[in-house]
Amino acid sequence: MVDRLGAASARLWFFDPQEGCFQSVAHAGLLSPAHDQIQRIYPDDSPLGRVAQEGLPLLSNNPAQEAWMPAPEWVKANGLRGFVAYPINRGEERLGALALLSRTPLEASFLIVKHAGARRIDLIIQPKVQQDAGSSINPQAPYTHLELKIIDDVCGMPASKSGVDPAQPSGHGHGLLNMRYRAELIGASIAWRNRRFGSGTVVELRVPLPPSPRSCG
Repeated sequence: MVDRLGAASARLWFFDPQEGCFQSVAHAGLLSPAHDQIQRIYPDDSPLGRVAQEGLPLLSNNPAQEAWMPAPEWVKANGLRGFVAYPINRGEERLGALALLSRTPLEASFLIVKHAGARRIDLIIQPKVQQDAGSSINPQAPYTHLELKIIDDVCGMPASKSGVDPAQPSGHGHGLLNMRYRAELIGASIAWRNRRFGSGTVVELRVPLPPSPRSCG
C-alpha cells in the first residue's frame, strides 16, 4: 500500500484481550516520532481507539491541525495532508484498525464521509489476474494488478456520472477529475458506479503490479 498507492506511512493494530488495548503489529513508510506513544491504543483514550472499538472510520484532509493527531509538527514538516483510519472487523467482532497517512488528500474517502454522510464504508484490497472476456482463469498465472474497492451505503451517483470517467468538470466540484488525475500519476485506472443491489457507490482503483511469480515455491 505504501509503495503502490503513494502513501507515506501506514500502521496496523490488532486487539490484545489480555492487555485490553489494540497493539501495533505492523508498520511501513515514515516512522513517526510518536512511535512509542501509538504502539498501544485504548478504546476510550483517543479517536483512533474508538475507530477500532466502534467500527467507524475516521478521516481528515488536514491532519496536522487535528487535536488528536500525535506529533502534528512532524506531520506538517513531512507534508502529510491526508489521514484515514479504517476498522478491521469480522462480522460484529472488532479486530483492529488500519491507519494511513498520505501526502495527497484522500479524496474518495473524504467525499464519502464528509459530504455524503455514509454510515458504513467497506474497503476491499485484492491482488487480481487480468482476464480476457470469455477466457478461463489460469490458477498459475501471476497477479497483474492490485484492485482496491471503496463501497459506501449512501444514495449513489447521478446517472450521468455513474460508471464513466468524466471528461469535463460538472460545475459542482472537481472531486472525480482529481481522483482520476491522481490515479493516472501512479499508472492506475479508476472507475465508479452505483451498487448493483441496494443504495450506494463503488469506487474501483486498479494499480498495475510489476511482473513477478505468484509464489516463491
